Amino acid sequence: MHNQIGDLAQTTAPTRLPLPSSALRRPAMKSPISVRGFLVAKLPSAPEGRQIFFESGLERNFILLTLARQDVVNVEEQSVSLRYTDCRGRLAKYTVDFLVTLADGKKIAVEVKPAHRAQDPALIEKLSAVEAMLVPEHADEFRLFTDAQYSPWQAANAGMLHEARKAPDSAADALLEAAIRTLQGTVSIADLHRLTGPGSRAHGAILRAIGNGKLALVSPGIIAPHSFLKPGGAV
Repeated sequence: MHNQIGDLAQTTAPTRLPLPSSALRRPAMKSPISVRGFLVAKLPSAPEGRQIFFESGLERNFILLTLARQDVVNVEEQSVSLRYTDCRGRLAKYTVDFLVTLADGKKIAVEVKPAHRAQDPALIEKLSAVEAMLVPEHADEFRLFTDAQYSPWQAANAGMLHEARKAPDSAADALLEAAIRTLQGTVSIADLHRLTGPGSRAHGAILRAIGNGKLALVSPGIIAPHSFLKPGGAV
């Protein structure tokens, strides 16, 4: 078949360097106790991509899960700093882990901590004091994110969506969209490959379609050939 993704000519867009991180400080990249590094995220606020640093595997998962949301337009790490009064009545400095901006303009400040630390009275007191000092110029809302708020398969799927977005393929995406318009009810990824052709280009298009809402997962679990999808309404 000559209308399958594998037969399409693929063009390579000129390479554009990503923007640097917007963090107030750059974390040390080496640590004996935590996973550190950065992701390059393509966002409406930075279509060419921007570095986002993380200082733990939990922070990395937070970034991936946040980027997978369709209502997120910007994610910045360590970009907001403020003063608060600590439990001893002294002024202390606090830097927000992440600032997430939604499509409606709402800004959410996020503290990322392991679940086993979330009930620490000292941490709760500190975050309450920080929240009291937040003003609209900083953020509209303050949230605590822990590893109890997601399943490993959700982070794995978010990682797949992120990788697929890094390799845009408009021809493959267009062919997949045409196939989606013919769908009635649910379809497995394996069956969708039969409509669009095998290979990484077709799979990347499927992942991007899930990420932008043109396809929706019907059942939970890691995205795999047996996963069932349905049209998501954004085609």
